[in-house]
Amino acid sequence: MEGTNLMRKLSRKVCLLLAGTGLGWAWESPANAASLVDRADIVFADNADMSVELVDYQKKLERQQMRACKEAEREQNRIAREYARAQKRACRDANKACRGGGGGMDWGGWYDTGAGWCGDGYDSMCGMFGDPLDDPWTLSGAIADAMCLDEPCIDVGGWFQFGYTNKSDGVFNTVPHALNLHQAWFYVESAADGSEGFDVGGRIDVVYGIDAQNTQAFGNRPGRWDFENGYDHGEYGWAIPQAYGELAYDAFSVKIGHFYTLQGFEVVGATGNFFYSHLLTMNFMEPFTHTGAVGTYQIDDDTALYGGWVAGWDTGFDRLNGGSAFHGGFSFSPMENMSFIYTTTAGNFGWSGEGYAQSIVVTTQLTDELTSVIGGDLIHTNEGVLGGTTFHGISMYNFLLYSISDRTAVGMRNEWAKFDGTSYQVLTVGLNYKPMANMVIRPEYRYQWCPGAEGATPKNPLGIPVDESILGIDAIITF
Repeated sequence: MEGTNLMRKLSRKVCLLLAGTGLGWAWESPANAASLVDRADIVFADNADMSVELVDYQKKLERQQMRACKEAEREQNRIAREYARAQKRACRDANKACRGGGGGMDWGGWYDTGAGWCGDGYDSMCGMFGDPLDDPWTLSGAIADAMCLDEPCIDVGGWFQFGYTNKSDGVFNTVPHALNLHQAWFYVESAADGSEGFDVGGRIDVVYGIDAQNTQAFGNRPGRWDFENGYDHGEYGWAIPQAYGELAYDAFSVKIGHFYTLQGFEVVGATGNFFYSHLLTMNFMEPFTHTGAVGTYQIDDDTALYGGWVAGWDTGFDRLNGGSAFHGGFSFSPMENMSFIYTTTAGNFGWSGEGYAQSIVVTTQLTDELTSVIGGDLIHTNEGVLGGTTFHGISMYNFLLYSISDRTAVGMRNEWAKFDGTSYQVLTVGLNYKPMANMVIRPEYRYQWCPGAEGATPKNPLGIPVDESILGIDAIITF
């Protein structure tokens, strides 16, 4: 009987050893049993302190293959989405080839990726937040359809922006506790296209609302163009921020007239921004408009040069204090999915004295869904804009924008800015939601503070509310 038990134990250990060597199984033993001989000794030892754990590598291989198949399927789905988006963009570009972009930067280009959670194992996040959007209705398209045209050669459109904030931020959103019409915007544009030879175009924008007075030509003498011309009433007013002609030939084009600045990342037009509120940098360190002539030379798909003459800052066909300055810069893409833009104004700014202002913006598409923007400005003039004898400012900011779907995106914006020796910091988080193709709703939370505004000798040269939590929401309807 004892001999039988010994043979059974021996047989079991022989099978265990064969399993570990011939069938590709692995087992764990003490650290000093590194070699096969050592392992055999342990297997055949009667009183060995060992722990054997068998792992079926066949099953492990099957799991790896399954993961590889799922990864390949996800990659195929991603490629299919990219192809569908490319087709959609090509269709949209073809429809707009004659009439141009119209109305500022389209944030769809930054986060309307069509990718995101839907179809990637997060179907519960779909529905009203994930369903794909149809193409937006446009006034230009309706006019073309009514005239039986394939596409109009003149782009006509605009938007309405309504907003509410619980507190003033001292920048653009300065009328709290009221539903405000920020922008009733209308534009007409014929884009100049020099790809097939000489071409002529132009654009004019008209805006009404509480934002209008911020984008008037306040660098003019009163009564000139749209500045203090008697058409404003209370917080509401009118502005004509752009009225220019454009000439184009091959890779060169030039705007002549009244137009928006090249500097900075954020713009006045609501459709060109992710957030409802604005950077301090944009409002206090950058011009809004110019009058003059500025050319663009497109060296290749990745590089462009800008340069020309302007009659100072924020002017509308006028030259206050002999304003005369260079305005230009360059842009290039050092690598795929990254762009670098440098712009500057140097000379006599008119209302804000003589000096220089510079802006840098670096935009990186980190993933299909995630976009990073890092930028900053530097300005110095000999005019005491904020009450001193000179004006000096420096800033840095960054955005992180994440696309969940065609309809939904979330974003974060952080800014540090220093004006005449006093630092300000602003943090903003927000959501963009499109219930339909022609509407976006943008709730946000903003906190701004100024350490220098506290203490025995507080300093707040901008005169804005500080140490404030601000809630705001707006809606933009395009046409």
